[in-house]
Amino acid sequence: MSAVFKKELRALLGGLTGWGFLALLLAAAGASVFFVNVRGASPLFCENARWLALGMAAACALLCADAYPAERRQKTERVLYALPLTSRGVFFGKLFARLVILLIGCALLALYPVAFSLAVPAAALSEGLCCVICLCAMGVLFTAAALTCSAFCRSALVAFAVFAALTAVAWFAAALAARVATITVLSTLTLALMPALAGLLVWIISEDMFAGFVAAAVVLVPVLLNHLRGNDAAVFGGIARGLKACAVFEPLSLTMHGLLDPSALIYWLSAAALMIVIGLMAAAARRQGKRRAL
Repeated sequence: MSAVFKKELRALLGGLTGWGFLALLLAAAGASVFFVNVRGASPLFCENARWLALGMAAACALLCADAYPAERRQKTERVLYALPLTSRGVFFGKLFARLVILLIGCALLALYPVAFSLAVPAAALSEGLCCVICLCAMGVLFTAAALTCSAFCRSALVAFAVFAALTAVAWFAAALAARVATITVLSTLTLALMPALAGLLVWIISEDMFAGFVAAAVVLVPVLLNHLRGNDAAVFGGIARGLKACAVFEPLSLTMHGLLDPSALIYWLSAAALMIVIGLMAAAARRQGKRRAL
């Protein structure tokens, strides 16, 4: 793992990817500060939290999208796996190298609230640093998710697009949950699509057709039973709760008021751990040749 870590870190710092990440993150911070703090006449850096989180997601996609496709393009993937390295070691080596770049970016972001506190007496340094800590936790989640998307795909562009789709779902998840919760009648199309999507997702992750059928059955049985009992609202209530669980940007509402919510940090880091587990499965399947990358 250490060899992969050193190789990846040298490549990131010696090429455009690592510096592009820092440039994009700082550009997003500069634009947000200009519109929210300068033009909006607000001394609070924490009010930039949501826009900075979106910029962090875009920067992490740039940082990680080409992690695995680059090995395939440069024809070093088979050579890498021929070495006495496990797929887990390769994945964590790539992940930790990118987390170092992430920490550098967060350290640079911390200069903004420090500058605010020195220039504007009304600006609280602690509130700005709380915002940076939350953005760092979200950055760990975005890095793990983007690297997982890279492990699934053969093209950096496809990996970027898949991660962008996941980010869009997370951004609009709370609004979608509110709309879904008002639906009371389960359509035939929804009844068919829900288990099919669950089975497809499990099959993509595990590359096991039987596991996909089991997942589809597990979803279909309670949905069908509730539909036959005329309790479709319970189904949509479950979907709404699932969408709320995917709304990773929503806990930033407290951060925007200068508050550090420990439960939000635990939520982001737990979601990052889940994405790492999925990424390890994708990396193992990629090495064993069981999966055709997207």
